[in-house]
Amino acid sequence: VKQDKVNKAAAFGLKELTQTVTVPANSTQYVSWQLTVPPAPGLYQVTAVGRTATDSDGEQRELPVFPSRVRLLASAHAALQNGNNTLQITELENVTDATPEVAVLTLHPSLALSVLNKMPSLLTNPYNDLISSLNRYIPLAIVNQFYTSYPQLKEAVKKLPARTGTSAPWEENDPLRLTLLEQTPWLSLSQGSNVQQAAIVNLFDEASVTKQLEKERTRILKFQNANGSFSWFAGGPEDTYLTLRVLDAFSQAIRFGVNVPQAETQKALSYIVPKIDKQLKEDKSGSVYNVSYALYAAYTLSAFPAQWAQVAEAKAHFKKWVDYADQQSQFMTPLGQAYAATVYHRLGDDVKANQYLDKLLARMKYDKLTGAYFAPEAQSWVWYQDTLTTQTATLKTILEVRPQSDKIDPMVQWLLFNKQVTDWKSPASAAQAVFALLDVLHTKGALTASSSYQINWAGTQARRTFDPMDWTSSLRWVKEGTQITPAASMATVTKQSKVTDFASLNMVYTSAQAKASPKGVINVSREYFVRVTQDGAQKLRPIQDREELHVGDEIEVQLTLQTDSAFDYVLLADPKPAGFEAADLHSGWTWNSVSMYREVRDGSTNYFLHRLPAGTVRVSYVLRPTVPGKFHVQPAQVQSMYAPEYGAHSAAEQLSVRP
Repeated sequence: VKQDKVNKAAAFGLKELTQTVTVPANSTQYVSWQLTVPPAPGLYQVTAVGRTATDSDGEQRELPVFPSRVRLLASAHAALQNGNNTLQITELENVTDATPEVAVLTLHPSLALSVLNKMPSLLTNPYNDLISSLNRYIPLAIVNQFYTSYPQLKEAVKKLPARTGTSAPWEENDPLRLTLLEQTPWLSLSQGSNVQQAAIVNLFDEASVTKQLEKERTRILKFQNANGSFSWFAGGPEDTYLTLRVLDAFSQAIRFGVNVPQAETQKALSYIVPKIDKQLKEDKSGSVYNVSYALYAAYTLSAFPAQWAQVAEAKAHFKKWVDYADQQSQFMTPLGQAYAATVYHRLGDDVKANQYLDKLLARMKYDKLTGAYFAPEAQSWVWYQDTLTTQTATLKTILEVRPQSDKIDPMVQWLLFNKQVTDWKSPASAAQAVFALLDVLHTKGALTASSSYQINWAGTQARRTFDPMDWTSSLRWVKEGTQITPAASMATVTKQSKVTDFASLNMVYTSAQAKASPKGVINVSREYFVRVTQDGAQKLRPIQDREELHVGDEIEVQLTLQTDSAFDYVLLADPKPAGFEAADLHSGWTWNSVSMYREVRDGSTNYFLHRLPAGTVRVSYVLRPTVPGKFHVQPAQVQSMYAPEYGAHSAAEQLSVRP
């Protein structure tokens, strides 16, 4: 065994390098050496030579030795309240061989421009069908109203960094990212999803927004027929659903104070009311589809001005539609309950409105870090999943029906946290969320009052004060190597502002005997099972502590991810024990609860998840031990590549294999 032509047999504990073996005719004999792997990584050359009295043959192969120590992320997070806030990393207290490499304190102020910067750019794509125009019209109408409601934004948005793509680029050199972006499928996305500049509508320029808004409004009206209905293409057949979609777009614009084409809208109202009546009248047994349709129609149409004659005449119909849904309430999702509460409130029935709002709020969960949100139901393909649009719609319902509710602040906290860890891709959904946040910021006085932050961290002291329309990206303080003292595991942030801000204290360290991360907002655990056959059926038997496996066993690895919030662009990496090989060597897309890309490497199995939903996701794959011995297993790790300060790992383990 050599490295750079130097004999390294002693490093592997090898003393007797020659063995004598007798091989009978027509048979095979195996010769093995027991070795101890050196702690330092390296690339070695192993040469084997077989000799007889008359002949000889040999072969040389490379033997890579991977490090037993692995880089891990320890974290502490906080939703900052006014006054003193303490962040403390406790993970390293029980890790005797931990060597810190870098420590980072990150502060995320919730300023108005940081909220606005989350808006994805709007594209003037070549599709000019009705739905494409509506999808452009809604964010344009809402963003246009930003500048009317908050004129101070007109100049402030010029401070935002210029974009070359549809979204703000990720911070490429974040010291907390344990995997290079070049090693993931998200390199292009991290650069902002670059597109031709001519295709981007600059939502941070009032003149551009006003001009494009008028274009889309004119284009939408070309799809309207003489009877008030809308169609897929100009002059096409009338379509009830598309007409309701147009009215929904106009009603959203009105809710944000935008002027809509009144005569054309009123004509569409006159068309749609009898159509909805007929559809619900023909429904004899009730269904999720028709209940959703009734609530959607009542919620949309009741948002138009009550003084319009068509709206006043249709008020009795709204009542009939929402009562129909009320009778079929078993089909309502949480979003449907929000719609029902809003419609009853607009009809003046606050008893019913509050009943539905209470039902809705009873479903909410609260987390100290992420705020108030809805837990996904077991039947997530049918019931509500926690999305940006639904959270925003629910917040708007509470603001309309119960403006003094104590749920408003934690729901806003969820939106601000979600802004930090997920990529808002839809301009329409993002525009509504941003406007709702701006409304709350305005109500709290955050658009006129300054915010101040003071940090005290292991000898580092700093103070930052921001005016309401100042721009800043996330603030970061870094310590490396010998700068990291035991005191660096604790930091104090003192803040004074009108809304919730977030802070993270992280430490990247190396260890060979790491313990599992403490429970946090994102968690990963790993279990090993032996596949056995009993009574003709395959079953899984958990591997007990210190249990010895056998060469050739089928070992199922189960990785469990548990999160309190959805995350975008998540990497799950599970190192393979030396002496084990994956049963399936093919990389590609797979489905383990959610869609993900599996990458099979020599040293690990990696999963790339474009979106990790809130809740529990389990991933499994099969390994086979190929040689006997005792093998060290590095921890499985999960990390958000979008927000690298959020990550976790399992514990290091040891597996024993017998022949």
